Amino acid sequence: MGFANLRCSRAARLTTGNIAHVIFLTNDVSFSKSLSKALPDRVFRQIGLSDCSPEVAKRFVITHLDSDPDDLDVEGKPQKLTTSQRRKDLGELDEVISLLGGRLTDLEFLARRIKTGETPKRAVQAIVDQSASEILKMYLFGVE
Repeated sequence: MGFANLRCSRAARLTTGNIAHVIFLTNDVSFSKSLSKALPDRVFRQIGLSDCSPEVAKRFVITHLDSDPDDLDVEGKPQKLTTSQRRKDLGELDEVISLLGGRLTDLEFLARRIKTGETPKRAVQAIVDQSASEILKMYLFGVE
Protein backbone atom coordinates (compact mmCIF):
# COMPACT_ATOMS: atom_id res chain seq x y z
CA MET A 1 0.00 0.00 0.00
CA GLY A 2 1.43 3.41 -0.96
CA PHE A 3 2.08 6.14 1.57
CA ALA A 4 -0.76 8.32 0.24
CA ASN A 5 -3.20 5.40 0.34
CA LEU A 6 -2.13 4.57 3.91
CA ARG A 7 -2.82 8.16 4.97
CA CYS A 8 -6.20 8.08 3.25
CA SER A 9 -7.23 4.81 4.90
CA ARG A 10 -6.23 6.10 8.36
CA ALA A 11 -8.10 9.34 7.72
CA ALA A 12 -11.09 7.33 6.52
CA ARG A 13 -11.19 5.37 9.78
CA LEU A 14 -11.04 8.58 11.82
CA THR A 15 -13.82 10.14 9.78
CA THR A 16 -16.16 7.15 9.61
CA GLY A 17 -15.68 6.51 13.31
CA ASN A 18 -16.73 10.10 14.03
CA ILE A 19 -13.44 10.61 15.84
CA ALA A 20 -12.16 13.58 13.85
CA HIS A 21 -12.57 15.83 10.87
CA VAL A 22 -9.63 15.43 8.52
CA ILE A 23 -8.05 18.10 6.34
CA PHE A 24 -5.62 17.24 3.56
CA LEU A 25 -3.26 19.83 2.11
CA THR A 26 -1.78 18.77 -1.18
CA ASN A 27 -0.51 19.99 -4.51
CA ASP A 28 -1.44 16.66 -6.12
CA VAL A 29 -4.22 17.23 -8.63
CA SER A 30 -5.29 13.58 -8.52
CA PHE A 31 -5.84 13.50 -4.74
CA SER A 32 -9.59 12.93 -5.07
CA LYS A 33 -8.97 9.51 -6.62
CA SER A 34 -7.27 8.19 -3.47
CA LEU A 35 -9.84 9.79 -1.19
CA SER A 36 -12.74 8.41 -3.21
CA LYS A 37 -11.35 4.89 -2.86
CA ALA A 38 -10.98 5.27 0.90
CA LEU A 39 -14.33 7.02 1.44
CA PRO A 40 -16.62 6.17 -1.48
CA ASP A 41 -19.77 7.33 0.32
CA ARG A 42 -18.49 10.81 1.26
CA VAL A 43 -18.64 14.15 -0.50
CA PHE A 44 -15.44 16.17 -0.25
CA ARG A 45 -15.20 19.92 0.13
CA GLN A 46 -12.32 21.55 -1.66
CA ILE A 47 -10.76 24.95 -1.20
CA GLY A 48 -8.15 26.15 -3.64
CA LEU A 49 -5.41 28.33 -2.16
CA SER A 50 -3.29 30.65 -4.24
CA ASP A 51 -1.79 34.11 -4.41
CA CYS A 52 -4.16 36.98 -5.07
CA SER A 53 -4.46 38.44 -8.55
CA PRO A 54 -2.37 41.50 -9.52
CA GLU A 55 -5.47 43.73 -9.42
CA VAL A 56 -6.39 42.62 -5.91
CA ALA A 57 -2.75 42.93 -4.80
CA LYS A 58 -2.59 46.53 -6.05
CA ARG A 59 -5.86 47.40 -4.34
CA PHE A 60 -4.57 45.80 -1.12
CA VAL A 61 -1.37 47.88 -1.13
CA ILE A 62 -3.26 51.11 -1.89
CA THR A 63 -5.78 50.36 0.87
CA HIS A 64 -2.90 49.88 3.31
CA LEU A 65 -1.37 53.18 2.24
CA ASP A 66 -4.69 54.99 2.62
CA SER A 67 -5.38 53.58 6.09
CA ASP A 68 -2.53 55.67 7.45
CA PRO A 69 -3.46 57.88 10.45
CA ASP A 70 -1.24 60.57 8.91
CA ASP A 71 -4.07 61.16 6.42
CA LEU A 72 -5.84 63.27 9.05
CA ASP A 73 -5.40 67.01 9.28
CA VAL A 74 -4.67 68.91 12.51
CA GLU A 75 -8.38 68.85 13.44
CA GLY A 76 -8.62 65.07 13.01
CA LYS A 77 -10.58 65.29 9.76
CA PRO A 78 -9.56 63.34 6.66
CA GLN A 79 -7.36 65.30 4.26
CA LYS A 80 -8.67 65.95 0.78
CA LEU A 81 -6.03 63.73 -0.80
CA THR A 82 -5.21 60.28 0.52
CA THR A 83 -1.64 58.99 0.73
CA SER A 84 -2.03 57.06 -2.52
CA GLN A 85 -3.41 60.15 -4.28
CA ARG A 86 -0.47 62.32 -3.10
CA ARG A 87 2.17 59.85 -4.30
CA LYS A 88 3.28 60.20 -7.89
CA ASP A 89 5.23 56.94 -8.07
CA LEU A 90 2.35 54.50 -7.59
CA GLY A 91 2.23 53.98 -11.35
CA GLU A 92 5.14 51.60 -10.67
CA LEU A 93 2.88 49.32 -8.63
CA ASP A 94 1.67 47.28 -11.62
CA GLU A 95 5.23 46.46 -12.62
CA VAL A 96 6.53 45.64 -9.15
CA ILE A 97 3.51 43.56 -8.14
CA SER A 98 4.05 41.36 -11.19
CA LEU A 99 7.62 40.79 -9.90
CA LEU A 100 6.68 40.37 -6.25
CA GLY A 101 3.58 38.22 -6.63
CA GLY A 102 0.44 38.12 -4.54
CA ARG A 103 1.52 36.72 -1.18
CA LEU A 104 -0.10 38.66 1.65
CA THR A 105 3.04 38.96 3.77
CA ASP A 106 5.07 40.30 0.84
CA LEU A 107 2.36 42.85 -0.02
CA GLU A 108 2.17 44.05 3.58
CA PHE A 109 5.95 44.43 3.64
CA LEU A 110 5.80 46.36 0.35
CA ALA A 111 3.13 48.71 1.71
CA ARG A 112 5.16 49.37 4.89
CA ARG A 113 8.27 50.20 2.87
CA ILE A 114 6.32 52.54 0.58
CA LYS A 115 4.83 54.25 3.65
CA THR A 116 8.34 54.99 4.88
CA GLY A 117 9.00 56.92 1.66
CA GLU A 118 10.60 54.38 -0.66
CA THR A 119 9.44 54.15 -4.24
CA PRO A 120 7.73 50.87 -5.16
CA LYS A 121 10.73 49.82 -7.30
CA ARG A 122 13.21 50.50 -4.51
CA ALA A 123 10.97 48.76 -1.98
CA VAL A 124 10.77 45.58 -4.08
CA GLN A 125 14.51 45.64 -4.74
CA ALA A 126 15.13 45.89 -0.99
CA ILE A 127 12.71 43.00 -0.34
CA VAL A 128 14.45 40.84 -2.96
CA ASP A 129 17.91 41.74 -1.61
CA GLN A 130 16.88 40.93 1.96
CA SER A 131 15.33 37.61 0.93
CA ALA A 132 18.43 36.66 -1.06
CA SER A 133 20.62 37.50 1.90
CA GLU A 134 18.49 35.36 4.24
CA ILE A 135 18.59 32.43 1.80
CA LEU A 136 22.37 32.66 1.55
CA LYS A 137 22.72 32.78 5.32
CA MET A 138 20.45 29.78 5.91
CA TYR A 139 21.50 27.44 3.14
CA LEU A 140 25.05 28.32 2.22
CA PHE A 141 26.52 29.58 5.47
CA GLY A 142 24.39 27.57 7.90
CA VAL A 143 23.49 30.64 9.94
CA GLU A 144 19.93 30.95 11.27
